[in-house]
Amino acid sequence: EEYAGGAVRRMPAAPTELFLFSAESIVDLRARVGRLDTSDFASRTRAEFDPSAPVRLAVVASDPDDLEAKLAEAVTSAGNRPHPRVYLATGPASPGRVGFLFPGQGAQYVGMGGDLAVHLEPARTPWDRAAGLDDLDGGAPHRLVFPPPAFTDAERAEQQAALTATEWAQPALAVHSLALLAVLDSVGLAADCLAGHSFGELVALHAAGAYDADTLVRLARRRGELMAGESARGAMLAVASDRASVASAIAGRPDVWLANHNGSRQVVVAGTAEAVETVAG
Repeated sequence: EEYAGGAVRRMPAAPTELFLFSAESIVDLRARVGRLDTSDFASRTRAEFDPSAPVRLAVVASDPDDLEAKLAEAVTSAGNRPHPRVYLATGPASPGRVGFLFPGQGAQYVGMGGDLAVHLEPARTPWDRAAGLDDLDGGAPHRLVFPPPAFTDAERAEQQAALTATEWAQPALAVHSLALLAVLDSVGLAADCLAGHSFGELVALHAAGAYDADTLVRLARRRGELMAGESARGAMLAVASDRASVASAIAGRPDVWLANHNGSRQVVVAGTAEAVETVAG
């Protein structure tokens, strides 16, 4: 299948479907599953699902045989989780709050979101819309995210390098996030709170209503261009260590500093290109 001017030419792995079931008791659930025609559309089970029912079952399956096997396993487990893609809950539902966290630069990869774009129209629309923007100065994100098939390691490395370029990585991540948001919106899932890691803050602001999707893509492109213009003078390095150890290692170097504290075992340092290269060595 192709879209956005021939952007997608590769078929992903076999798609999966989400099936939802609700019942008054485990006995009722077993009876319903026993009567189920596994050729039913997954969307039908989702439409009939009652999230407030005492017994709730979610199954992710790839075909009727897979669904039948997982259902049989689920109804005999009596509440124990039988499979990573089978979720059985009983008692009052307590969904809690939903938060969306959007990724920053570095999360991009060639082909990201291709499975959704091929199978789900809401996921295609943001790529098509971005392809129609006439002020991205040099092309559209889908041409880098979904390039022609590569047959050698060198070609694959070249494609990844093109997408890693800051001026394209950021708008590509923006459109990919828009595609994911569109899919979540199509199934009625909304966030109670929003956050973004680094570049992802721009997407979080869009999702919160600060500006529209086209503005997000344009901002991402311009932000990437500005950062790319400074990259020749500076560099960043992700270090798999704790903050205290990294701070001690660069102490006394005015040309390198702590930039991001991403987690207990990852810190990012920034500085002049020469200094960061020395620290990396």
